[in-house]
Amino acid sequence: MTAVITCPSCLRPNANHRERCMYCGAIMPNPIGKKPEPPRPLPQNIDQLIRAAMSGETTTEAVRAAFDIAHPEPLPNASRVDPHAFEAPTPPVLDMIPPPQARKRAPSAAPQAPPVQSIGEGLGRLAEMIAEARSAWYSGRGAFVQETLLKANPLLQQLVQDLTASAEGTTTMVDAQDEAPLTSTRSLQLFIEGGNDPGKAGAIARALDVDAVTARMLAVCRHPCVALRDADAGALQDLAHRFQQTTGLRAAVIAPHQVREVQSVSAVLGLAGIRNFQVSRAAVWQQVPHDPLRDGRVVRTPKITLAVPGEVVIAHYKGSEAPASYTLTQEDRIGVVDLYGPDIALRFVEGITDFTGMPGYDVASKRRSFRGFLDRLGIWFPNVRKLGPRVCRPAEPPRPVAGQPLMPSVQSNGWDTWDEHSRLCTLL
Repeated sequence: MTAVITCPSCLRPNANHRERCMYCGAIMPNPIGKKPEPPRPLPQNIDQLIRAAMSGETTTEAVRAAFDIAHPEPLPNASRVDPHAFEAPTPPVLDMIPPPQARKRAPSAAPQAPPVQSIGEGLGRLAEMIAEARSAWYSGRGAFVQETLLKANPLLQQLVQDLTASAEGTTTMVDAQDEAPLTSTRSLQLFIEGGNDPGKAGAIARALDVDAVTARMLAVCRHPCVALRDADAGALQDLAHRFQQTTGLRAAVIAPHQVREVQSVSAVLGLAGIRNFQVSRAAVWQQVPHDPLRDGRVVRTPKITLAVPGEVVIAHYKGSEAPASYTLTQEDRIGVVDLYGPDIALRFVEGITDFTGMPGYDVASKRRSFRGFLDRLGIWFPNVRKLGPRVCRPAEPPRPVAGQPLMPSVQSNGWDTWDEHSRLCTLL
């Protein structure tokens, strides 16, 4: 409880920090306490801000800035205090705060995208910008969408011009993506090994300079994950080195072009002899039909060094007319494990791969056959490094399209998220 002193004039008790009596206004003798600070309100959309920071749509610095904006001004000293003075003001509803470098000044002209060195790099950059704009649109950041599209427009015009010139035999860009420098560093990622140990939270907080909540979430995560995104490659490299030295876990700074350059996986359809696999280049897990004459081949995999296991969620939605929307009706989980070795990448999918003859095969259950194979990977691949499992959900639910009728049923899945996660794991 706050200490009190008695007013010498009206003899009423006052808090010991007051210079004047709050009842009669008389001067108080020897105020010694410290004026209590009003409670610090939280932004009303604090959950949205934290989720955005963890998914990379904004930064932890932006969350701190949101707290600073929501903090009320210091209370003025006065002989008579307004009875509402100690009520915390209603915190503002803050939009997703952009990173600090974007808050320094507003651009006076349409932003320009950095020049690209190849058509392949330009197409990849354009795809990244469209993906960022789409994510921002669904999170309510209309200003960022407009800025991104303005930046994408000159890039699109440049690509059209260079593709036209290429068709006429006067190519102006060298299509050598492997040698092109990374000029867009917006999506540099610090990818770390999952701690799977809450006791490492303190070490992670010190190494990455993150808050305790974020550090604990990274510490208990069983699978590798993106810890930070930044445009400063040097700063991320320093954090990665400090993280490895402090925790003993792996960490890598990864650029978008490195993810794109990882070899694509082939779907394993079943055995074709002793440890020979029949595979397909078709994305059969996405219900792309397999053509045995075009895609079928047999590979032998004596050296598998990395296993990336997990599950992909298939979400089923039903169209509803009033109001126009899609309602989630069912979710299915499909087991998947990607195996990587020198110049080889294989994907085993529950319900698609025939595990007959493989370790852990159960004639009565496809699910138990998949899990049995995953548990016994070491029998065939003794040097494999098996990472923790991750569940990948659809990025966002389907939304009705204006002017288009609702479909009676819709499916969405997390395969795109899984593909990116699997490729990132090979770079760790």
